[in-house]
Amino acid sequence: MPKNITGDLLALSRRPPTPDQYRAALSGLRPHAVRGAAVIAAAQLDFALFVALISKLKPLSREDMYIFENDGPYATTAQKIDACYSLGIIGPKSKKETKTINRVRNAFSHATANVTFGTDAIEAAIRSLNTMELFPEFSDTRQYRRSDFLWRTTKDRYVTSIKIYCEKLLKYYEEMRRPATIIKNGIASMRWTPEPLP
Repeated sequence: MPKNITGDLLALSRRPPTPDQYRAALSGLRPHAVRGAAVIAAAQLDFALFVALISKLKPLSREDMYIFENDGPYATTAQKIDACYSLGIIGPKSKKETKTINRVRNAFSHATANVTFGTDAIEAAIRSLNTMELFPEFSDTRQYRRSDFLWRTTKDRYVTSIKIYCEKLLKYYEEMRRPATIIKNGIASMRWTPEPLP
């Protein structure tokens, strides 16, 4: 039996997936039960926000990671959204949408009544997401056709919005992780900061 069960479970929940594992987790959301899909999808968004935040912070030691745990300043998804907004990773529209996604997740996670994607409040919140308008580059891809998105079920719209935000946040992370100094033709230039999400 492991000596530090709590630590092992925490490490498991914080272990970064490989890009292939991440894509597999996102693509595997469709068959899950209603509440499970809502919570699992939001966990993927939480992780993408975490990764984007890491890209803006100084390198953190294992001891410094407490800021993302329990009562730390970036422990909850809402806190991560606020921090990403404050650090210029996301703009006001993305903040509003990711907050809406988080509120939907919280409703599924904490409601004692039977909640589905057809529940009036849930459906209205999800229908308010304008992810395709914020990121039109996704509307031309086979996976994210705009016409399909507008008429999908609320569950599909919720999951698709989360997938898009995850992809954008992970791309932000990758762009931030480029070498700090780029030398071209003998001239050194500093790394540029990627554009924030809208």
